[in-house]
Amino acid sequence: MTLSGASNATDFPYLQSGFSNFTTSLTIPPLNTTLVTFALLHFDPILFLQSKTIPTNLNVSNPFDADVRMVGANVTVIYQNSSIAILAVDFVTAGISIVIPPHSKIQTPLLPVTATTLNLPFKAFWQTIYLDVVGQLTLYVGPNDGTGYTATADYAQYNIPGTVANIFG
Repeated sequence: MTLSGASNATDFPYLQSGFSNFTTSLTIPPLNTTLVTFALLHFDPILFLQSKTIPTNLNVSNPFDADVRMVGANVTVIYQNSSIAILAVDFVTAGISIVIPPHSKIQTPLLPVTATTLNLPFKAFWQTIYLDVVGQLTLYVGPNDGTGYTATADYAQYNIPGTVANIFG
C-alpha cells in the first residue's frame, strides 16, 4: 500500500510543503472481511456490441472506522482462470462519487466495466457465477476536508458472486 499526504493535513505553514510531498509504502496483512460482496452486470446487447461495455453495480463494504472514498481502480475481472473484463477508471475525473460510510455497505452507481473477450460467461443470465478481481485500488480514507490520506493498494479478491440484471423488465 502507498500512502500520500496533502498540504491541508496540517495548519502549520512550515509543515504543509512536507506533508504535500510525503509518500510512503507499507505492507498490511489481508483483511478478514470482503470489500466487494456482489456484482450485478447490466448486459445491454447494443451497448456491448458498440463499446464492449458492461455497466456494473458492485455491493461494497467498508470495515474501517472512517469514510472511504473510491478514487480509482485498475483491476482485471477473471472468470474460471481467464481474463474477461477490466475496470480502469479514475472515479473523480469520470464524475463517479463513491463514498462508503464507516462499517456500512452500499451499492455503487453503474461502473464502466469493459469486456476483454467475447467469450463471456453467459450462464450468468440464469445463475450466479463467481468472479475474481485482481489489480490496484486507490482510496481516500477520512473526512472530505482533506485531512485524510490517499492509499493505493494492490488488491485481490476471489469468488465474488455475480449475476446479470433482468434487462427485459
